[in-house]
Amino acid sequence: MKGNTLMKQNKKGFGFFAALAAISTAICILLSGIAVMADVPADDVARIETHGYDLSAFTVIDDTDESVVINNLAETAAAVHLCGQAHFTGAVGSMTLTFEGNAVGVIVEKGGYEIFIDDESMGMFWASAIGAPQVMYYTGTLTNDTHTITVTTNPEFATEKIGENYSVLEGFFVQTTPGTGSAADDPGFDPAKQDIAAEERAKINAGNYDLTDFRIVDDCAPNVLAQGLSVTEHESHLNGNANFTAGTGSLSYTFEGTAVGVLVEKGGFEVEIDGTVIGRCGAATIGAPQVVFYTGDLSNGTHTIKVTTVPDVSNEYTGEPWSVIEGFFVQKEPGVGSADGASQQPETTEQPTEQPTE
Repeated sequence: MKGNTLMKQNKKGFGFFAALAAISTAICILLSGIAVMADVPADDVARIETHGYDLSAFTVIDDTDESVVINNLAETAAAVHLCGQAHFTGAVGSMTLTFEGNAVGVIVEKGGYEIFIDDESMGMFWASAIGAPQVMYYTGTLTNDTHTITVTTNPEFATEKIGENYSVLEGFFVQTTPGTGSAADDPGFDPAKQDIAAEERAKINAGNYDLTDFRIVDDCAPNVLAQGLSVTEHESHLNGNANFTAGTGSLSYTFEGTAVGVLVEKGGFEVEIDGTVIGRCGAATIGAPQVVFYTGDLSNGTHTIKVTTVPDVSNEYTGEPWSVIEGFFVQKEPGVGSADGASQQPETTEQPTEQPTE
């Protein structure tokens, strides 16, 4: 009994210091979870496939950072991953981060996911393996406040999109100075003025479409989101590059106005606008960027267009599964005019009259 009494007295003596230590620890955890986050070394950041995003004003946070909460994920080590490791699963698991600012992005190696911000689903996203960490998701339109992002693996969706159930998570990126800029920003960047040079525009085979009053948005522009696609370089492409795949990948772009079109080099595609599938279309190889889809029938507001490659449709048009995407075109002045003076869409069922020669 005396021993127990002495222990209680000693506990009282250390009570103040224990409480102080606990408070200090809590403050450190709080700061780590919101503001004070360890950055990934520059050499590792350089290995991220950004698909056109400028991460210079962002802090890249590794999945093992103490600010990241891991649930039901295993850890794997390999030189290909950020900081030499990543978290993975073939089941359902999650990675969560609390941060301050209006922009956040997700870095993965491959897999299928559902993303939640402040408990609201942002949708389903995927990434095919490219042998490097890559930006899978980004948003810069949040309120400038404290937010929580959760990335949840979905094995069925991963299997559907990339042919296997394993998902590999690498980390996040957030603004180094919360609330300033976005990953689509560089000095003077303005999406409303975004356009390609005149000599690049001259490469486009627009057919009967008049693109004079339209901005051409390159597929590798900072505010275009690529998933499951790789970048190829050749002088025939707009700005010397294009996104391609022989599997399933997608390119998404958010714009304002009533009209939007899609530019490709060849392939087969499914087009969605604001989450609604519009139809499928395709294009045979002509050795230049060309219009494969256009609509001028939208309400005058903000819309998101998503172009997904479809190997089977590509085979119908080109005799091979490869699809190559060049970009989009949207009105220079939202809601004014259309690409041909009328609201039309390219025929999505007509087959090509000739096959390409390699």
